[in-house]
Order: sequence, then C-alpha cells, then structure tokens
Amino acid sequence: KVTVVRTDEAVLAASLDPGEAEGEINLLRPGEELACRMWREDDARYAFNCRIARLEYADESDQTAVSKSQREQQPDIIVLYHGTDFQRTQARAYFRVRHNQPVSVGIVPAPLDRNYDGVSARRPTTHIRGRIVNLSAGGLAVEVQQSLPQHVLIRVTLDMPETEPVTVTARIVGVSAVSGGRYLLRGAFVDISESDRDLIAQYVWRRQQPIPKSENVLI
Repeated sequence: KVTVVRTDEAVLAASLDPGEAEGEINLLRPGEELACRMWREDDARYAFNCRIARLEYADESDQTAVSKSQREQQPDIIVLYHGTDFQRTQARAYFRVRHNQPVSVGIVPAPLDRNYDGVSARRPTTHIRGRIVNLSAGGLAVEVQQSLPQHVLIRVTLDMPETEPVTVTARIVGVSAVSGGRYLLRGAFVDISESDRDLIAQYVWRRQQPIPKSENVLI
C-alpha cells in the first residue's frame, strides 16, 4: 500500500505506507511493471498497469541509479510512469461529474433523531462561502474555508445549464482537509423530491455525453 505524494504530466511519486513488508518492496527495480489498484472514497475503484521510472532514496544524491547497497535498503519514494488502459468499477449508486460553482452554503440544524423528513423547510442559522466541486443525483462535494461538524446539514442552490435552479439539503457524510487551508465536505441529499433528483440526474447524464466534433475544426 502506497500514498501518492506528488505528480506531474510525466510521473507520479508514491511513498510506502508504514507497516508494509520491506522484503517485497526491496525486489522492485526500475522498468518493472506493476499492477495497481486505487480507489476514491464513495466514488469508484480503478485498475491499471504502470512501470517504475526510478526509486528514490533519501541518503543518495543520484536517485536514478540503484546500487547494490541501495538494494539492501527500502526506497523512500517509488516514481511511476502514468498508467494507461484504466478500468473503472463503479462503486456508487449514482454517477458523479465535476461541477465548478461558487455557492453560499447554508448551515441548517440537523434533527437529533436523524429523521430528515421535512428538514428542507428548516431555515439556515448562518451562511458561509464555498465552491461545489462535484455533483451526482445522490449528493455533492463542496470546498469551504472552515471545517464543519457532521451533525449539521448544508443547503445550497445548484445552477445547472438548461435547468431551473434547484435548492438541495444534504447531510455531511465526510470532511477532509485539502490544500490551501480548505476543507472538502461530502454530502448526501436528504428530503429531496424525486423531480429535483431527476433534474440533477439529467444534468449529470448530459455532462457525461461526448462532445460532438465539428467538421469545421482544424486539428
């Protein structure tokens, strides 16, 4: 198990997670192909193959060479060429698409008994600024400047092309820190009408369709 620590257009670099078997890692060599599996929480699983570009050691200035002494120690970083032929296994009830929209996030008190019927009529106690980053018919993810407890609800109004604005309420199912001191809130819709869910599903479906090529475009 490894964690991606940096990436660019050519390679990605990963560090070994604590507790992994050193013996197997020490068998890795540049040029070898690895079968990789990665996943995004509440999204999907991905399978792909990629080759090792190089192994990096903290105590070696020349990180492109693997000497005999280096092979006796565990590498600090495994640098991999980007994989090809990704295979995606859907792990969600609804497909998700990117949705970049600045938004005012209403903070709504959640019912103590977790009965969300009728919570869409509750008034927010305050608002914070945020940005929706992805959307599905089942929920959304919003970046905000402060962390929120999971016992509150969030309310936003979705602006979707070719669709009337839809106001939705979501319970927070996860909070994680991202770069720049921001936080990513993952929410699942509650007390949403089937008509509103259908509007979001139709928008997501349109976003998934390939863009038709113009005969007049020069490539």
